[in-house]
Amino acid sequence: MKIMSDRESLQDMLDCHREGDETAAWKIYQLYEERLVRLADRRIGRRLRPHVQPESIMLLVLESALGGIAKGRYNVDVSGSLWNLLEKITDNKIRKKWTYFTAKKRDIRKEIRPDDDEEKDPLEVVPCEPPPDEAVILADQLEKIRSRLNAADFQILELQLQGYSHPQIAKQLDCARQTVRYKAKRIEQLLRNWADG
Repeated sequence: MKIMSDRESLQDMLDCHREGDETAAWKIYQLYEERLVRLADRRIGRRLRPHVQPESIMLLVLESALGGIAKGRYNVDVSGSLWNLLEKITDNKIRKKWTYFTAKKRDIRKEIRPDDDEEKDPLEVVPCEPPPDEAVILADQLEKIRSRLNAADFQILELQLQGYSHPQIAKQLDCARQTVRYKAKRIEQLLRNWADG
């Protein structure tokens, strides 16, 4: 994780973000994403873990925090107060997920209906298999890319390669379309930089 040593730099980023600068939002995002994934991973708990990924919590937290800061709902100015806000939002998001997955009416065992043709998943994508020689090359390239991307970014890339649209990916990851769009742009830029380098 990139560590900020100059508090004024974070203050500048927050001010620019409040003025609508998307670049500043991404800098704040990059500064806290890994730290938030680790925090969420520690706090999710073993019962919730099969149903909730730390990366999806991180996306929800940053979306909520950055949106609230831009709209003036949250007054943060330095690293400590921003991190305290992110911790509180993380706990709230995990608590909401726990409430959702423990509600009787949402028992996940009742959601699985493999024999019901009318209840097919609207996000289901029909797989398209490449020829064997291309599959080997593709698998090798994907492994190289996986080693250079964090888990949340690679998950979005995988879903894109499977043919999912941004709205479908947002629904699967339980986050905003805008978050997926930003991350997809960032991934595309990283891949271009690696190809050029």
